Amino acid sequence: VSLLLAFFSAEAVLHTSDIKAKKKLREKYGSRELFFDYDKNLIYRGIPNKGRNNSHGYWDHEYNYTKNPGVYRIVVIGDSVANGQGVELEQGFSKLLEKGLNASTKSRDFEVIKLTQTGYSTSQELWLLKHEAFRYNPDVIVWSYCLNDPADPVIHDVNGELGRYFYAPSVHFFDLIRKKYFAFIERK
Repeated sequence: VSLLLAFFSAEAVLHTSDIKAKKKLREKYGSRELFFDYDKNLIYRGIPNKGRNNSHGYWDHEYNYTKNPGVYRIVVIGDSVANGQGVELEQGFSKLLEKGLNASTKSRDFEVIKLTQTGYSTSQELWLLKHEAFRYNPDVIVWSYCLNDPADPVIHDVNGELGRYFYAPSVHFFDLIRKKYFAFIERK
């Protein structure tokens, strides 16, 4: 009984702490509109048709899953670098690649589709590869890899606080143990 009481007390404290931390993040960013929402598999993902996002939640042109005959399709997976953060859509490397390939030949059309999100890590990109990339029937998949990609999307906070904001552990106590264990192993 004492152990159960201690567990539930710790869970209540950790849950309250998480609520306060997320409230501080909301206050920090004020009325700035978010174009992301919680996702149980990816922690967060782009909201379809909001801001610059297409109907699939990515900052890209609209592409159907079905590929037209004669089209050579390249799917790009990655983080903010692949997403082209800081430049206009047409100036990102995926759209420059598409434009260059289409200018180089008239025998086929090329489509370069971005499945990229700012702050995504390898675990999130792997999920995109397994569950979304092949829906577009790609001929080639390009995985844009950056040195911080192996980082944990929540523990290392490589995604500009998006991971911490949207991360919702089902049991905070077990999540704390996971984070402490992760930190211990990382130090070793």
